[in-house]
Order: sequence, then structure tokens, then C-alpha cells
Amino acid sequence: VIMALRANVNIKKKQNPYGKLIKLSICLVLTVALGIAGFILYFNGQNVKAPLLKFLSERTSFSITCENVEFSPLYPNVLKLKNIKFNDSKIKEIYVEYDLKSIISSDNLKIKYFFAKDLELANKDIEILKNERFEFKEISIDKLDLVNTPLHINVFDTNKANLSAANALIDNEGKFTFKEGTINAASANLDDYETKHFYAKVSDSKDKIIIEELSTQMLGGTVNGQLSIDKESQELNFTNLSLSKVLLQDYRSIQKKYSINAPSVIVNSCVLAL
Repeated sequence: VIMALRANVNIKKKQNPYGKLIKLSICLVLTVALGIAGFILYFNGQNVKAPLLKFLSERTSFSITCENVEFSPLYPNVLKLKNIKFNDSKIKEIYVEYDLKSIISSDNLKIKYFFAKDLELANKDIEILKNERFEFKEISIDKLDLVNTPLHINVFDTNKANLSAANALIDNEGKFTFKEGTINAASANLDDYETKHFYAKVSDSKDKIIIEELSTQMLGGTVNGQLSIDKESQELNFTNLSLSKVLLQDYRSIQKKYSINAPSVIVNSCVLAL
């Protein structure tokens, strides 16, 4: 009996080192987990806010402020800002997914997705942003969504429009372009003409701008069509054009001002004032 008890005691003594090893492993895992949790909790949006705004302000001539920043070290390439203000402009919300490497080690900023909502931008601030570009030579954006934004592209002008575009670029001269996109606005100006309920699907090629779908209310009626605009001559070439209840009061001035080629036109209840 005594020999059996001694054997059991020896077995228990041999098992103790494994138990300690397991306990040490658990403690190590818990320590690492707590460290990671502390890192995540510290580097939240509010702790990143001050250095971020300092970085942005140093790269522009503006003093930039914002109410809230959402950031997680788990997704260091994603950032969300709310109620941004700079100079005479303000933006309600920005969400951006960017290429982290391009920010750190490149002269060209690459953005995968950029969303902005309710933009109130002064024209002079827009020009400064395009020219300064946060000290990057170029800013490329794979996917761009702007909701309720001022938009001034060629003869199109409005203070509130929605733009959804792919392959957008602000080049080293501050010129903004995109390969394809859609534009819609409740009201806008096309040159000297007022329009309502404007919608266009636009794409850009080497020598022309292609508008695959155009729909708007103007000249007292509705205009629909497909066309291309030659970049050099500015000639308007309509593949098809439909006019409904349009009033042309001064068509001769339109003829003089624009070069229009429209082989096929559908006309419904329109008036031509001579």
C-alpha cells in the first residue's frame, strides 16, 4: 500500500510542469489580447482626429476642422469624417478607402472609393483644393460618389447635383476628369439655358465626350437623346434626338452659337417662333 501511495505521489509531481506550461500559455495569450484591445481602444477616431487634421492642414492653405472622425487600426485604409469645415466651405460627411502605401511613400494618391455628402463649396476653395491636391502630384479615384454637390463641368453648372463616376482623376494641373459616370440634378444651367430634372450618362474618350443617355426639361418641354461632343470643334453630333413640347423662340441664335448635327429628330407638339 505504501509503495502504491509513493507511486501516485511521483506521478502527480511529474504532471505539475505541464500544468504550469499551460497556465503560462494562457497568461501570455491574455496579455497579448489585452495589449491588442488597448491598442485598438487608444487608436480610435478621437485620438487620431488631432494628428489627422494637423496633417491635412499642413498640406493645404486651409485650417481644417471636423466634428467627428471614425477610424480603426484594424482597417487603417478606411476613414470617415463628419461635419468638415474649411475656409468658406463645409461638407456634412466623407467616407474614403485609400491605398495606404500611396499616402506614405508616393507622390500620387490612390483612392479606391470616395463618398461625400451635402457639400457646400465656395468656388475659390474648389480651385485651391484642385491646385494644391494636399501636396500630391495627382489624385486618382477608382470609384467616386458625390451627393448634393456643386458641379461645374464645361457648360454644365449647378450648386446641387449627384455625381457617380469611375476612374476619376485630378491631374498635376488641377484638371478634374473621369472616364464614365452619371450626373443628375433637380435644376442646372446648360450654358445660358435653364434645365430641370437633368440626367446624363457620360463617358470620355480621347477626342470626344459621349453622352449615351440625356434626359432633361428645358425650353418649355422635354429633350431626350444620345450624342457626342467633339473636344476640338465642340460640334454636337446626335445619334438620336427627341423634342416634346419645346418652344424655340430664337432658333437662329442657337444655329449661330452651336454646331449641331442631328440626322434624325422626333418632334412632338413643338413650337418654332419665327
